[in-house]
Amino acid sequence: MSEIELEKSAAEAFPFALDYVYEDTHDELQIKFELAEPMYQLAEYFGFHALKDAVDNFVADKLS
Repeated sequence: MSEIELEKSAAEAFPFALDYVYEDTHDELQIKFELAEPMYQLAEYFGFHALKDAVDNFVADKLS
């Protein structure tokens, strides 16, 4: 059995990251802005490149 230690914010973001990774279509992220950083960290840790790009786009849209 594997165990992963996550910060509270990453643990809160984890279900959203899994939903994104396993959905058939990769629509825009529907998350709170506060979860963007932990989702990005999860994407980097697990190698979810599409999620990392989606978080980049999400943040860019929110900051523009």
